[in-house]
Amino acid sequence: MDHLWLNNDGWILIFYTGKDALSPAVENAKLNSNIKLIKSRPNFDMIIPNIIFGIETGKGVPEAAVPSEKLQVRELIAKKVWELEGEGLLEDEIIEELTFLAHEKGFLLSSLVDERAEDRNKSLLQVIKEQFAIYHNSARNGNYIPPELASASQNYQGLHKRHQHHNNPKTKRYQRSPSMTVQSRPWENQPAAEDFVSALDKKRVLNTWGLLYCGGSKSVESKLRKISNKYDLELHTETFAW
Repeated sequence: MDHLWLNNDGWILIFYTGKDALSPAVENAKLNSNIKLIKSRPNFDMIIPNIIFGIETGKGVPEAAVPSEKLQVRELIAKKVWELEGEGLLEDEIIEELTFLAHEKGFLLSSLVDERAEDRNKSLLQVIKEQFAIYHNSARNGNYIPPELASASQNYQGLHKRHQHHNNPKTKRYQRSPSMTVQSRPWENQPAAEDFVSALDKKRVLNTWGLLYCGGSKSVESKLRKISNKYDLELHTETFAW
């Protein structure tokens, strides 16, 4: 999972039901992102309405989880660089410490550094100091908006335009916050989710949602079928029994 690139425009939930203990590296990989490793069977009755609730209200938009967390980790690394240099560590030792810090927070150090042509002949530490200094200084003063948050804000402008034309008074008051913070996660209980999803306009909103299942478990298919009927969501299934 450390070396696998996955889209950040959707929630990726991995349910592990094995008996073997997982290494901390696996459990913490992608920790601060839109990817969640859950050591249990999926509770579809909770997770599916939670996903719809989070997206349609804007409170649980998956792509918002990545930029904000990256910003926080970059700020931590920027502070750590100055601390380690003050301790007199060598460049290789500093990079090793920063790599551990990034991994501890669920990121690869390389994924936090922007690739730029002008940086090709510079050392990794020099690039980090130049790129991350602005997070350490300007971000604290509130006069700098990192590019990844600026682009997330632009995504906010267009991702849910249908809310502007929504006629359902029960859903009009739910709008995504411009701060792009994640307030609702699919694996956390959201008491308002079921009623919210049930009240959504079936033609304008729920018609854009669907359930896909590839597998041979009749139990899973039966549970998804019930949810499909409850919320009027299309369900498409297939198996490997070709």
